[in-house]
Formats: sequence, structure tokens, C-alpha cells
Amino acid sequence: MFLWGATGFASIQVDNFGTGTLIPTLVSVTSPQAAEFSIEFDGCSAQAIAPGMFCTIDLGFSPAAAGFRTATLRVDSNAPTGPVFVNLRGSSDVLFGDGFE
Repeated sequence: MFLWGATGFASIQVDNFGTGTLIPTLVSVTSPQAAEFSIEFDGCSAQAIAPGMFCTIDLGFSPAAAGFRTATLRVDSNAPTGPVFVNLRGSSDVLFGDGFE
């Protein structure tokens, strides 16, 4: 995921492609620059996500300095594969962009 600008917002969709109910237990942002990325809305934690359904996490970005900033979004759940990590990157140079896969 990539965010640009003095401030930016983006949504992440967490899909349940499995056959059982997915229950995200904790959503967090980590790294030395994590304070520049915020969880504005957590529609996933403690929710029961049925197979084929999804939940949404809204992120904010407010850089404290010019240039590129990085952090990691971590989603813990009952998935047997363990937590999911999403690399977050931001830049204070442009207004807003999207690059999450």
C-alpha cells in the first residue's frame, strides 16, 4: 500500500478466501515510523468473517517529515497460517495514491 501527501487515507479489505470463519483478533501498525500511520477505523477485530466475505480497515497517513516513510500493518487472526503483514509506504510529495495488492 502506498500513501502520498501531507495527509492521506486508504482502506484495506481483508478477504476470507478460506472455508472456515476468519476471526481477526488484533490489528496494529508497527515500525519506528508507525506513529505516522494510523488506524482510523477497524472493522475487522473481533468480527466473525464468513467464507467469501470481508472486513475493512481504514488507515490514515500524516508524515512528520518529508520523504518516504514506512510501517507494517499486522493482522492477527485465527488463521492457521499465522498473522498477515502488509507493508505500508508513504511520501509527503504527492496528494494520494493506491498500490495495495
